[in-house]
Amino acid sequence: MALGLDDVVGESGVLTWAYAVLLGVELHDWCALEGASWFFHAAVGSAQSSLRTAAELRSRHRSHCDLCAEGDITGLWATTSDEGLGRVRDSLRGSTLLHIALERPRPREPLVRWLLSRPGVGDMARCRDICGQTPLHVCTRWGHAAFAARLARISEVAMAVQDNYSATPLVAAVREEHGAAVAALLCARADVNAFAANCSSHGDTPLMLAVRLRNLDIVRQVLAAPALDLHKLSLDGVPFGEAALDLAHEEGPIHAMLVEAMSRPQAQRETARACEAALGDLKRVVLDQGTCNPGGPPRPSEGTQGNAARLPPMPGKLVTGLAEMCRTGAGLVASAGPIGCFPWWLS
Repeated sequence: MALGLDDVVGESGVLTWAYAVLLGVELHDWCALEGASWFFHAAVGSAQSSLRTAAELRSRHRSHCDLCAEGDITGLWATTSDEGLGRVRDSLRGSTLLHIALERPRPREPLVRWLLSRPGVGDMARCRDICGQTPLHVCTRWGHAAFAARLARISEVAMAVQDNYSATPLVAAVREEHGAAVAALLCARADVNAFAANCSSHGDTPLMLAVRLRNLDIVRQVLAAPALDLHKLSLDGVPFGEAALDLAHEEGPIHAMLVEAMSRPQAQRETARACEAALGDLKRVVLDQGTCNPGGPPRPSEGTQGNAARLPPMPGKLVTGLAEMCRTGAGLVASAGPIGCFPWWLS
């Protein structure tokens, strides 16, 4: 027969026992214990009100920002509601609790995870401090790549926010040379062509910054982004700005990587032009009224000197392409059942 908590310590001793044992640990420990067994789940549930009161009394002389800076999850839980967490601001910097929790080389991970699990975290993730920075800016500036990826999923808007110096989170990550944070934001489809002012009259994109810093790994990551504009200039709207290639040392590996990357679009454009030319030939063959008569080919006696009418010769590549199209279409028709992917082919 299974024994419950009341059977072990008596009904009147439940709160006393739970209070004495659980008061020495914190909120995340209580959560772990609740999921461990029915016994601990009942103990934590029974002592919750007493634990909240004790934690509130312990934290009454400290502000919410102080509790967050110290990593006191239990104090924050006891003194605020889920709705109130998003409204807390530092009086000097305008920082949210997420800003404060992330503003250190080694963030207090249990606290950050707890804040990210709160219902109002989306609004908190979009808030800006006195410098115009969101919590995502703070993540990328300190190199907290895992939390940066989490915040990017929570709020895509935060990835495009520019601080007071026009820097997006991606620009901040490149500037601080945090490769893991750069990779996290690029995977989340951050704007790889974001433009930020620098101390000179020119500006920078993430690629330009990586080239200036001579960071080969980050240059390679940025070059792999699908929407990258390799020809973007450091001055908007004028022709005498500098592109990323102009900033690279001519004999260095970064210059070679940029030249190779710029040659790939040229090869793609040449391939596209060849495809368009082949398609044009196909259109002429199909649409030319002289060779495609809806009434069928002319009879041998009508202007063909007794010979059967034939289509004009087609380029060899076009013939090969048409043959491949026919083979592909035949394969699709053969693989389609009575209710296939393309039932209109069978009608």
